[in-house]
Amino acid sequence: MLEAKAAGADTWLANLEAAVNDRSFDHIVRGPATETLPALLGVS
Repeated sequence: MLEAKAAGADTWLANLEAAVNDRSFDHIVRGPATETLPALLGVS
């Protein structure tokens, strides 16, 4: 993730719970993958 940020990438964290390195990501989505990932990917 640090290499991606250094290269200018927008970083995302999709996780059920808070992570120790939450502040390192540009975007954070919390919740069950069955709910959050389809919404992020635009699928049902």
